Amino acid sequence: MYHFNVEKVLLQRALRKTRSESTFENFLSQLELIEELYVDIEQNISSPILVQQARKQAIISLVSALEVFFKDTLKNAYDSNVFEDSELLHNIHKHFYLNDIENIIKHNISVGELLASLFTFHSLRSINKVFSGLIGKNFFNQINQFAFEIEVEQEKNHNGVKKTTILQEDYKVYQRMQQLYSLRPFITHDQPEKSTISEYQVQNFISTANLFAFVTDNYLKDLIQYKQKKQAEAQKAAQEEEEAFIKEESHFKNKKFCNHPGKK
Repeated sequence: MYHFNVEKVLLQRALRKTRSESTFENFLSQLELIEELYVDIEQNISSPILVQQARKQAIISLVSALEVFFKDTLKNAYDSNVFEDSELLHNIHKHFYLNDIENIIKHNISVGELLASLFTFHSLRSINKVFSGLIGKNFFNQINQFAFEIEVEQEKNHNGVKKTTILQEDYKVYQRMQQLYSLRPFITHDQPEKSTISEYQVQNFISTANLFAFVTDNYLKDLIQYKQKKQAEAQKAAQEEEEAFIKEESHFKNKKFCNHPGKK
């Protein structure tokens, strides 16, 4: 049974208020701090042991930033009200006590907040499983096919735009993400003193995480906008149909009244 923890949900809510409303902008700000600290140590610390420790801490912080990004992204996506028919909620198979439901109502906790507190994003598999449940399709397949625009330098002091995909930008993106997620528990739990991580690896992990979060953010934004547009069109069509029905019914009643035998 899932033991609902209202204090945890409310703490996560309070922490979100300290961050940017844009989950990707928040991730970028964390990424910049991680990279700035890491580079500063690389350039100013001569001890190889401390440099290795800095690289390991950069990896731990990077995965933590990704986990926060995916939690906040899930919360915002579900609370956009376009995924209410999602299988994600139906597949939870969790139960809440009456006291849990009272706390949810009392604190006006959204479904998105509940989901963000329930799921973890400690691996590529968990990310794909949760977001596939959200959108009703294989999430990684969808972002692989998603075409997005990036700025490219064409001439001196002049940038152009090209359309690309995540695999065109980095065909090893999933391999590197898998390595990143595998390293974090290895570093934190096994504390390997003799293992080494290269500067090249850290830079690759940072750029890969940046790309993965960027594509995820843009794909879901496009999908939400598309679903919102379809919802608006459906609501407009339903409203027009209702208005046409009322008009026709009114016309029929007036006609019936005019043709009434008692009418002179």
